[in-house]
Amino acid sequence: MRKILPVIQFSHLLVSAKLETGGHAVDATAGGGNDTLFMVNHLSKKSKLYVFDIQQEAINQTKYKLSN
Repeated sequence: MRKILPVIQFSHLLVSAKLETGGHAVDATAGGGNDTLFMVNHLSKKSKLYVFDIQQEAINQTKYKLSN
């Protein structure tokens, strides 16, 4: 029987493969910054990551998480 990955693990697998080859990504819900941090850690020198959120507090949390 095949093992099915949880959604977050599956999306991380797809995103990291794309970013590591120079792809670009958008994090449209910065939230607490966990996914943004994950993507930053998988960026190649050719990759770009665009991060958005409608809540200023989410942007602030993400900036804080990325600065530590």
